[in-house]
Amino acid sequence: MQRIFFALAIAIAAVPGARAAPPLITEDTGTQGKGGAQFELVVEQGREQRSGARFDSTETSVALTYGLRDNIDLQFVMPYLRIAEETAAGRRVATGMLDSRLNLKWRFFERDALSFAVIPSLIMPTGAEGLSAEGPALGALLVASWEPGAFELHADAGYRNFRNVPGLREDVFHLSASVSYTLHQTLKLVADRSGETNPNPASSTSVRYTTIGAIWFFARNAGLGCGVRIGHGDPAVDRTVLCGFGVRR
Repeated sequence: MQRIFFALAIAIAAVPGARAAPPLITEDTGTQGKGGAQFELVVEQGREQRSGARFDSTETSVALTYGLRDNIDLQFVMPYLRIAEETAAGRRVATGMLDSRLNLKWRFFERDALSFAVIPSLIMPTGAEGLSAEGPALGALLVASWEPGAFELHADAGYRNFRNVPGLREDVFHLSASVSYTLHQTLKLVADRSGETNPNPASSTSVRYTTIGAIWFFARNAGLGCGVRIGHGDPAVDRTVLCGFGVRR
């Protein structure tokens, strides 16, 4: 059961660990500015049917971001997972921390509407037993953003190493892209498509998701993003509903 829990935790978590603006998986190149800070609280509720069992999961994560320079952010993400397995034999529940993540975003290129950033990540084995790696892991994202106005396009490519997790594929790759359109400066409609290497070495089927949702900016420095993430194929979590609240200072 612990192995199933951990495999589902990996499926829920984004590679390599950066916390994108909810409900998106795809990161963007935006930063807080020197001395700026952001707090985010994100809740994701997923449901999965597999091998005669149903899994219901709730992942709650807190992300703290601080602007070291105008184009450099430091981010700390701490996620918590509750997952229940329901079969004909009964119901079992497990809860615990997932591995925490430390991300550094550096926007190294910016010209007109186009910008690029890189996000190296350190995944630290702070999670509960069965939900954590046996040692630290490294990851990285290369991010591109094109923001000519109300319309925005973002894309990223990532890598994460799982060498400290026995039984899982060591090298996991990630690709995703998102599109958004801002209405009346307070409402942003978003869509996202992502694909990742299956961490199960016995399967060559990728883990793919489509996300649709919206972000409502109800105050100058605060917003609420909600959406639905649909999994494609057997390795992905069937359906995830998520909402995230963020505030800047």
